[in-house]
Amino acid sequence: MLSLFRTNQELSGILLIPLIFLFLATAWWEFPAAVAHPAFGPLGDWMQAWAGKSPLFSTILSGVIVFIEALFLNNLIISHRMNKQINLFPGLALVIIVFSLTVFKGIPAIHLANLSLLFALVSGFSIYKKLDVAGNIFNIGLWIGLAALFYTPYIFFLIWGIFTLNSLRNISLKEPLIMISGSLVIWFLFATGYFYTDLLSDFWATTLDSFAFFDIESNIPTSVWIQLGTFVVLIFLAIASFSSYQVKKSIEAQKKISSLFYALFAAGLSVVFVPDLPIWHFLMIGIPLAVFLSFTATDLPGGLAEVLFVLILLVVLGMQYMKYLAVS
Repeated sequence: MLSLFRTNQELSGILLIPLIFLFLATAWWEFPAAVAHPAFGPLGDWMQAWAGKSPLFSTILSGVIVFIEALFLNNLIISHRMNKQINLFPGLALVIIVFSLTVFKGIPAIHLANLSLLFALVSGFSIYKKLDVAGNIFNIGLWIGLAALFYTPYIFFLIWGIFTLNSLRNISLKEPLIMISGSLVIWFLFATGYFYTDLLSDFWATTLDSFAFFDIESNIPTSVWIQLGTFVVLIFLAIASFSSYQVKKSIEAQKKISSLFYALFAAGLSVVFVPDLPIWHFLMIGIPLAVFLSFTATDLPGGLAEVLFVLILLVVLGMQYMKYLAVS
């Protein structure tokens, strides 16, 4: 089955549609709950409120967004020659990660934030060895600012942006300022809209409530600890494999892989400042983690990779369908 994604034909990404359908088909029994949380930004609050009122369309929208993300991610990795082989593993890994838990399906706001982050990555990777990049740098900040309007902790990816600028080019003082101004512009535009509707105080209240220092719920269920532990193990696997990801890669590819590690660092730093840390916060690492796991899958022998893929898919789907099939 995994061999279907060992191809250099990007249009083969359409094969992800049946997989996405499998994950979202649990809505036949129960629509994923549209969660609310203080860390959602002004746009995120609106999006999650809409998701609660229109669960069917919200579920479909989540599937469409993730499909677009997967296609863009595959194109990004292939066009920048970051993997040892040309395949569609990054998009495949992304779909499995972001739909690995049922709760992830009811959060279109974060899926839109991830899509915005992906566009920031596209802008960031395009600045390598280019002279006139002010527009690209501004767009990095703009896309990160938009992502933060959906889920405020995405603003920490400005740290990723600064490290990436320093890695891919000889950074000057004005370039981080250009990037930050991109985020400020889109936030100013939305704040202006709230001001004209006499809701500016709500805008700032929503934003300020998105942050708290090391606020973790004391009574965390065992199942959540297992989920958290799984993500932590995957993160450490990626970190431990860093040197292998760099082998037989061009200098350009190595720097862009390092950029993805900066994204992991930025997302990890945000954990300290999120109120009542939710499990879906780990969706912030969905894109870089999917890329690193796709590199690991590429390095594995074909037969072993195939077996592991089928096992992982069966376990993830089995956990989600078990309670519904048991009732049936």
